[in-house]
Amino acid sequence: MTDNSPDKSLESWIWDAACSIRGAKDAAKYKEFILPLIFAKRLCDVFDDELSRIAKEVGSRAKAFKLVKHDKKLVRFYLPIEPKNPDDAVWSVIRTLSDRIGEQLTTHLRSIADAKPLLKGIIDRVDFNATTHGQRDIDDDRLSNLIEAISAKRLGLADVDADIIGRSYEYLIRKFAEGSGQSAGEFYTPGEVGMIMALIMDPQPGMTASDPTCGSASLLIKCELALEEKMRASGRLPSPSGKGAGSESRTDKGTGGHFPSPSGRGAGGEGMKSYARLKLYGQESKPGTWAMGSKPTHRVSWRTIGLASFLSRVAQNTGDDLGGSAETYRRPLCFGIVIHVR
Repeated sequence: MTDNSPDKSLESWIWDAACSIRGAKDAAKYKEFILPLIFAKRLCDVFDDELSRIAKEVGSRAKAFKLVKHDKKLVRFYLPIEPKNPDDAVWSVIRTLSDRIGEQLTTHLRSIADAKPLLKGIIDRVDFNATTHGQRDIDDDRLSNLIEAISAKRLGLADVDADIIGRSYEYLIRKFAEGSGQSAGEFYTPGEVGMIMALIMDPQPGMTASDPTCGSASLLIKCELALEEKMRASGRLPSPSGKGAGSESRTDKGTGGHFPSPSGRGAGGEGMKSYARLKLYGQESKPGTWAMGSKPTHRVSWRTIGLASFLSRVAQNTGDDLGGSAETYRRPLCFGIVIHVR
């Protein structure tokens, strides 16, 4: 199985990907093509990691593919993509596309979403074979270059941060905002600023946080992270290694991240006290941004609700109706989101 280099920096890797389709679309829209492919690459490489783990136990990747097809619970998630040579990387199926690339790529991404409904509306939003006024939005030559550029970096469990998609999204927004003479702050809040805001808010256990223009919801999630740090400092939550107070970490099957259970009761952590998680509510009008935010991760799960229900929940938990009725905030394609950080 061919390995890709993990050494290239995130920024140079994404920039190379963006340059590979330069001129195909307005630069600000590059992320619409790049991010789904980065997401797909991450899924393929993590699935590869899972197959290789099983192959060590059963003797070959060919047997691992057969076992996983029969029992999909053996892996974190199942991808309906299999190379002709089982020893090849799963991503090689996409990397070696040579004919009708846009059409076949779109079919593969939609098959992944069909296999894992949580990804519907996220990984399958873009039609890579779409045309405008009879002309392809991104032709097969540029698409092939983009796939090759993304292939330059391996995105497996041990290769990159768990938040590789979010970091890629932020980089693309910042880079192209600066390139167009605009401030990146108009489009997203830098992670460092978001954490400072969360610390200033000083969230307490059981509180409710709501953001009526949440984007990818990073600010809301940082509130929960700030609370976790406070609980960890007070001894009410084990250390990230899971070794605080005798507690072992548990593995989440979503992305393979290791983290202690909130109650701290994992294998010997009975002495740890539990605390009430924050109640997080978000609203976003742009479906593309919402889709990036609603990607399933090992820490976050999402549930989309109607806008009126969203406002009702916020009012119920905070006594704040956000300054108006549901109609005040009703916008086309507006999503209300309930966020659970585990």
